[in-house]
Amino acid sequence: MSAIVAASAADRSRVIAAINEVQSCALAAAQGQAAVESVINDRRGAVAQLERSAAAGPAAAVVNDLTTTLNASISDDVSYMSWMSDIAGGHATCGGNPMTDPNFAAAEAQSDRTNFDKEVFVEAWNPLAAKYGKPTYHAEDF
Repeated sequence: MSAIVAASAADRSRVIAAINEVQSCALAAAQGQAAVESVINDRRGAVAQLERSAAAGPAAAVVNDLTTTLNASISDDVSYMSWMSDIAGGHATCGGNPMTDPNFAAAEAQSDRTNFDKEVFVEAWNPLAAKYGKPTYHAEDF
């Protein structure tokens, strides 16, 4: 599970970079969509892996929390991709206020809710991770 959390942290960085680059017009929206789609595929693979795990006891709750967090992040990512699609289709522009686009606004609202899921996960994860010498995280890390 530690590898999945680490990969999710790297994926978060990739999504943030794609959003920022598309917003600043430094990256074409279609390229941003491809980057976010790659992250979504990674996260779906992680969810499938977690669903196959046979965790018991406290680990089962942590697996469930991480699965919830990853699924919420996928939903956020889909909305960011929709915003990028709006830009690619000429229905929105880079460089302006992205909150005027309903898909971007939805992604931001969803992301705020996902942060709660992340907080629940790290509260359960960090004590177990510390016990077994694994990295600990903050909600904003992944």
